[in-house]
Order: sequence, then C-alpha cells, then structure tokens
Amino acid sequence: MQKSFTLIELIFVIVIIGILAAIAIPRFEGVQNDARVAVEKSAAGAARASLLSFHGWALIHSGENNTTVNVADKNNNIYRCTILFSPNRYPITLTAKNPGTDTDNNYTTPAKIGEYRALAPMMLDPATIRDWNASRVDTKYERLNGPASNFISGSGAEIHQGMYWQYDNESGILSIRK
Repeated sequence: MQKSFTLIELIFVIVIIGILAAIAIPRFEGVQNDARVAVEKSAAGAARASLLSFHGWALIHSGENNTTVNVADKNNNIYRCTILFSPNRYPITLTAKNPGTDTDNNYTTPAKIGEYRALAPMMLDPATIRDWNASRVDTKYERLNGPASNFISGSGAEIHQGMYWQYDNESGILSIRK
C-alpha cells in the first residue's frame, strides 16, 4: 500500500491553489479602498445628520440668527463657537465666540469675530475630522474631502481621487461632486 502522494496529485493541488490565489489576490487589493469609501460615506452621513440637526434647531428658534456650540479639535481642546444660519435656516459658517481663538478644520488658528471658518468641525466629531479637509468655495458652497476622496486611486472604489463633497448652505444638501 502506498502512503504518499504521486507527482500528478501534487501538481494538481498546486494548480488549484494557483487558481484560487489568482482569483483572491486582486479582490483583497481593493479591500483597503473599499474600506476608505465606507468610512467616508459613513462620515458624510454623520455630517448630513448634524447639518439637519442644526437646521431643525434653527427652524424651531426662528427668531434667533445663530447658536453657540462647543467644538473639539484634534487635540481635544474645546472651543466655544457660534454657528450662523442662511435665510433658509441652514448652517453657513462657524465663528469664534471670543477674539483670538477658533478652530478651522482640525487646526487651531487666530481669528476675528465674524471671520469665516470651515463647518467641518461642527459636522464631524474629533476622531473623524482629522482625516477630512474643508475649504470655502464661495459664500454658498463649502468643499469637503474625506479619506476616500483624498486617497483613493483604485478603479473599483465608488469615490475617486479628485471628487469631493460639496455642501450648499442655501439648500442644505451635502453631495458628491467632480
């Protein structure tokens, strides 16, 4: 009785392993990009919820043009900031409560009362915001880039490099743009 594998059996097993590897390896290469896309979409969902929450507050308190909130930066420093609202009662801007302190995206910067600051810290919690970048396009639009739109290079991802999230403070819509 024979107790070992024949050469043909070993070659057959190696071929099967090679075929499985050829199928699996390309799929695993896209997992990191897919994870970044999922993280960015999740954070954008949280941002939408935050914007709608402030919109709801503004509708209930229609006589007030702003509200004050605490915003944390990447080092968990807390800043007292004022949110200003558009005529349609969507958040427009985040400003410092006191001159000389403000938070812009995830960096502490000197500011003056009324000076524009990105809404990103208000929309996303400190653990998430350090991966995002925000910039003002004009008085109506704000541009946000998250993990996927900053770093994705694979063609399998749904959010590609060069795309960004755009917030329209007149309609309150946060959408993906090229």
